[in-house]
Amino acid sequence: MALPLPKHEYWQQHVLAVNASSQSVVHYAKKHGINIDQLYYWRSTIAKRNKNKECGENKPKPKQAFKQVVIESKQHIAELTLVINDAELKFSTLPCATWLHSLLNASSESS
Repeated sequence: MALPLPKHEYWQQHVLAVNASSQSVVHYAKKHGINIDQLYYWRSTIAKRNKNKECGENKPKPKQAFKQVVIESKQHIAELTLVINDAELKFSTLPCATWLHSLLNASSESS
């Protein structure tokens, strides 16, 4: 003989079933012989719990070490030539701004 489900699981199964069905909540409750007020109560309670989980409430928010930066350019450059000291670098597209900044900083420190 199967053990009865805990109350929360019992109602969660009914809430999932009524949400997935094309029936009204009232019709579903009558068909399954369950209390309509209890079904509405548990439907609301479970929806609130799910919303809290999705919103990350009661969870520490992770610290972000990096921020996303998006750089867009509408200009078309046929070729870019960068001369640093005795080195000549040619690019067919614009290099990443962060990489270019790091390169220029490193070259000025070594000069």
